[in-house]
Amino acid sequence: DADCFCCSNDHRHPHTGEELMCDRFLVYSMLNEWYGGMQADGSCENDADNVHLKQFDHLVREDL
Repeated sequence: DADCFCCSNDHRHPHTGEELMCDRFLVYSMLNEWYGGMQADGSCENDADNVHLKQFDHLVREDL
């Protein structure tokens, strides 16, 4: 597990205290959209078992 800058700093800029968007959330959301599928209400269809992460890992490890 890699640490994100935002998560490592409690989603606050270390000098200004300004709130930071979560990089991990943005990346995981995009992977879920590409590989996991979203429900009509915006909820994640396969989020519980991280199908989107498994499919991305397979693509990177096996197909590239």
